[in-house]
Amino acid sequence: MRAISQIWRSSPTYKVTKLIEFAPGTNDSRRARLLARLAEAARAPEVVRSVVNCSLPGNQNGGDLIRHVQYPDRAAYDRSLTSSAWRDVEGLLADASVAGEESVGYEAGPIGVRQPDLSAGIFRVLLLKVLDGTPQAIVERFEAELQAMPRYISSIRNWQLSRVADSSGARPWAHVWEQEYEDVSGLHGPYMRHLYHWGYIDRWFHPESPDQIVDTYLCQCFCRFENGVIRG
Repeated sequence: MRAISQIWRSSPTYKVTKLIEFAPGTNDSRRARLLARLAEAARAPEVVRSVVNCSLPGNQNGGDLIRHVQYPDRAAYDRSLTSSAWRDVEGLLADASVAGEESVGYEAGPIGVRQPDLSAGIFRVLLLKVLDGTPQAIVERFEAELQAMPRYISSIRNWQLSRVADSSGARPWAHVWEQEYEDVSGLHGPYMRHLYHWGYIDRWFHPESPDQIVDTYLCQCFCRFENGVIRG
């Protein structure tokens, strides 16, 4: 097992993640065209890293497509809003083929790296909202337990937990929990079924638990990638 390299501080990198849902009846060719154009826009000069791909089966409120784009910092993202590439993206997302989207913008949070050269893997995103009125000390304990998961679950190769700055969609999202896996089995098996997940993490989410602090409506989405985006 490779050693874990952890950076327990935020980096200046600013990320924007969109989970996009196609309108019912959108045919495969139209989906492919939209995917290709969004991927092309994500290769703009100001973009540091990106993943744009169709989601895999098993998502929860995650839509049909992930568009994840990283910028050197918030200022670079703000400048990109006036670019022709950004206007093209907004035009694409206003297309009748798109029924809805969950969108979050956030400064990259604490990061953990076990396999920095991982390629051709699985990128997974979880959007969640902490219940209003939750004490900050409890939120920080929850964050610490999420960040501790890779100590026990080795299939999580790289990971990052970030607090959301801007969001839109079904909820005012509070956190983004990102991971990279070598394959889907690492997510569905060791991650979802691990004792640490059920014994420590699930209580924060379960409505029958006295420790619940997370809204029961959340978004989970995962897709394949050719080049990883969680890097220290």
